[in-house]
Amino acid sequence: MKTRCVLLAGAVLLTHLSSASFAADEEIASVTGTITLDGLPIRHGRVFMFFDDQFIGAKMSKEGKFKLKRIPSGKYKVVIEGDGVPAKYHSDERSELIVNVEKGANVHDFVLHSK
Repeated sequence: MKTRCVLLAGAVLLTHLSSASFAADEEIASVTGTITLDGLPIRHGRVFMFFDDQFIGAKMSKEGKFKLKRIPSGKYKVVIEGDGVPAKYHSDERSELIVNVEKGANVHDFVLHSK
């Protein structure tokens, strides 16, 4: 009887952990996009998405494309660094770029202007 209870408790725990992992995966998202400045792709840049006291970042390709994988869904402040990018986009305290990331695949393109 004692062995049966331990096995049953283990099966319940395993089922609970599997459900918790599945629920967490449902909130995972990816973000792709292109960033341009005055109509031209930003070369050798980086994009960061801030949430709470954490951030996630990625390098941009020479075509201005970026991809962030396996990020939690939510609302993010976006910071962009790169050649010629105005200072107002360099800091999470100054940037006014905000995106809402939903579970699954997201596309967010950013069209920046130097003035």
